[in-house]
Amino acid sequence: MLVKFASNATPAQKQADLDAVGGRVVTVYPDGPSLVALAPWADRDAALAALRQGADVAYAEANAVIHAASIIPNDPKYTQQWGLSMIDAPQAWAVSTGNASTIVAILDTGIDLRNSDFSGRIWLNAAKSTARRQVYGWNFVNNTSNTQDDNGHGTHIAGILARPATTAWASPASTGAPGSCP
Repeated sequence: MLVKFASNATPAQKQADLDAVGGRVVTVYPDGPSLVALAPWADRDAALAALRQGADVAYAEANAVIHAASIIPNDPKYTQQWGLSMIDAPQAWAVSTGNASTIVAILDTGIDLRNSDFSGRIWLNAAKSTARRQVYGWNFVNNTSNTQDDNGHGTHIAGILARPATTAWASPASTGAPGSCP
């Protein structure tokens, strides 16, 4: 196991925590975790659970090799998007396919607010919006809150960046490949 003790844990506290689960330190990595071996009778999952509960432990994880599985979008045109495999997008998607709380700014020609691929995914400026008018960002070229794309390039870039990775071409308005960091 890999166990990182809290910075304020004393040597006695560390030893007591390890003794309680049948563990012993094999290697201490500078400014990192300790490699901990368990006694043959010890249950690894129970030991991890117990250590994670301890106030003296910052984290405890199994020492294991993890292989990322690839996620392939259900997009029928995915194979035509050669750039996504070149940047190992499927391997990145295996780690994360996004988080709704992440906000990404795209400084370009705007975004097609009618494109169903972005429905419910565009940041709304609640402070500037009213019941009659929603404000999604700012048009720095024209100095207005009208962010509707009048060129198409900004929508294309938004599709590359933020289109759902596992969404097929949802509508005739779809203009991008599965997003690289959806």
